[in-house]
Amino acid sequence: MPLPFDPQPLNVLQQRWPLALERRFDAESVCLGSRMRPDELPSQVFDFQDGLRLIVSVEEHRGQARLHVSASITPQYPLTDWLFQLAETKTAAHVMEQFRRTAEASFSLISRIDCEELELVQVTEQGVPHWVAPWANAVEASA
Repeated sequence: MPLPFDPQPLNVLQQRWPLALERRFDAESVCLGSRMRPDELPSQVFDFQDGLRLIVSVEEHRGQARLHVSASITPQYPLTDWLFQLAETKTAAHVMEQFRRTAEASFSLISRIDCEELELVQVTEQGVPHWVAPWANAVEASA
């Protein structure tokens, strides 16, 4: 079960960043439900004061390590309100692009990794974007 939303100041999120990189997840086992998901562990969850939640993990996928990031919003927070206001006058694609940019910028703030290292690989039906980066690239970018 995902953790309750618990927003923290940016400096606390930045201090916690290294903890998110200590554990490796087997992507297949997580998908099959036989292992804990990253959203169940405080070390992997980054809740921002504007309502953004990033879930960050290092996962083993087909024999290679990669950084995996997903983003979601929390109701009744400024980011969610802003996106809903945008949706009144803009297309869904425009709103999703603004959300993606906000999530990527927030990720860069906590990780010091340039978002150009991330590849957007999926947006779920619920509108949750998922990015990945080869682990070596992510480590080099954050150094």
